[in-house]
Amino acid sequence: YDKAGELYQQASQVFQQAGGRAEETFLEQTEDMMRRVLSAQAKDEIEEYLADQIDQTQGYQEFYDLLEAGDRKGSYGNFTGAIELYQQAKEKAAQLLNQEARRQAGEKQLEAEEALERLQQEKMDNLEGQIQETIIEEQAVRELEQQERINNRKNAIELETKGNELMKNGDYLSAIPYFETAMLLYEELDMAERVHSLSLQTQACHTLQEESRQKADLAAGQESTSVSGNSVGTENE
Repeated sequence: YDKAGELYQQASQVFQQAGGRAEETFLEQTEDMMRRVLSAQAKDEIEEYLADQIDQTQGYQEFYDLLEAGDRKGSYGNFTGAIELYQQAKEKAAQLLNQEARRQAGEKQLEAEEALERLQQEKMDNLEGQIQETIIEEQAVRELEQQERINNRKNAIELETKGNELMKNGDYLSAIPYFETAMLLYEELDMAERVHSLSLQTQACHTLQEESRQKADLAAGQESTSVSGNSVGTENE
């Protein structure tokens, strides 16, 4: 346009020298040409401006869509997804050269990061609490098992002692159930030596009981024979 203006000035000087109608015609044609040139230039500028405005509007729409999507994810507790969307919104704001929009997205991203950190800390605290509860429960179970073993051992000793007393008094048949019950408790306590010892004592009780029965039968037979002999002698007299 500067070059056209320069040529226009030169031409104007020439036609001024020529004078008359030629100068007027030149001026009219030149003005019409300049109007058309300026009109075409303005149209291009307007189209370019409108295109820029459309792109910018679309950019802001994408920006606010990203913010809204991040807010939704945050409301569902998906803070990781929200942080990612807010980061994309910050990048879009940077493309739009809008520092205020970038600050807004940055604040939302920071809030989501802090919420995620709190959530992770809560999960960690809950996990530590569960671990502590498990430790306490396991400790209680171990203490219960230990107490049960102590009680079982005490009961087994008492049963064995009672069996020994009965065996010592010759009540072998009554001693056997005490020994057998004590054997079961010793088995739960993994006390194989005591189980073996009581097994031998139980066998001994059976043997002694059988011997005692045989002696009793023998004594009874001898007594019966003696009584029968005395009866015969009395009759003969």
